[in-house]
Amino acid sequence: MKGGNLYLILISELKKGKRGAIAKAISIVENDPKEARKLVKQIFKSSGKSMVIGITGPAGVGKSSLIDKTVEALKKLKTKPAVLAIDPTSHGTGGAILGDRVRMTES
Repeated sequence: MKGGNLYLILISELKKGKRGAIAKAISIVENDPKEARKLVKQIFKSSGKSMVIGITGPAGVGKSSLIDKTVEALKKLKTKPAVLAIDPTSHGTGGAILGDRVRMTES
């Protein structure tokens, strides 16, 4: 699946919460940085009121804990938060996907 109308179909499925679409989107983000940028751009165009929040800091200062509590609070407001944790210092990809989903299990 590459770009354009196919991404619009994928986004439609994402909005419905279809797990297969979520898995496909994650695979695109993990494996193809150029296509990931295209997909994310399309998602933001079609989402209406989405926001991007950047959280940075050195190792061990509580970034994951802050994100976890923020997601928890946003869910209480009946929103549908999503977290994409990236290490921008990864030289190979320009941004490695992090495994924080394992640590942020309470939200």
